[in-house]
Amino acid sequence: MIKLDILSDPICPWCYIGKANLDRALQANPDHPFVIEWHPFQLNPTMPREGMDRREYLETKFGGQKGAVEVYGQIARAA
Repeated sequence: MIKLDILSDPICPWCYIGKANLDRALQANPDHPFVIEWHPFQLNPTMPREGMDRREYLETKFGGQKGAVEVYGQIARAA
């Protein structure tokens, strides 16, 4: 068996897409040699405990509304 350690932020859309793709690949190959161990990883440890407005966060992170729309368009296509 091969141990596969995966670090993932459960609220990250790319992490979710990656997990869904991995799940499909493993299901399609039930005799795979992997033992999966999931580890939490916080992509933004400076996020306030109370959170923040999602639109404001994304526009700040991706350089404005246009950048946020572009990135989430990529996410939608990948999903």
